[in-house]
Amino acid sequence: KPQWQNYQNTDIANLAKQGKTVFVQYTADWCMTCLDQEKNVLHSQEIVEIFRKNNVVLVKADWTEYSENIDKDIIKHGQTGIPMYVLYSADKKTNGHVLPETITKKDIMEIF
Repeated sequence: KPQWQNYQNTDIANLAKQGKTVFVQYTADWCMTCLDQEKNVLHSQEIVEIFRKNNVVLVKADWTEYSENIDKDIIKHGQTGIPMYVLYSADKKTNGHVLPETITKKDIMEIF
């Protein structure tokens, strides 16, 4: 199982500036779609391997308890709720790239 960093303690912009690729999962314990996609897509062997090979920093933005910062991010990215998946990187094309709400393995594989 991959190691996820806590959103509140992670300087995503700084990591991207350093050339790291950051994948942020916006999720909550009450979001069944989030939990299902985490188990079947994000924790699948293929995707874990892609993240590992590409040194992707994984960040979990847990909205189980309301967070104003997470709320602001969701609005900033033009979304209305979760799940939301955003990729940040030094590459301008993928910096702040919002992935589909119903994410698939293919969506992630196409990026890497």
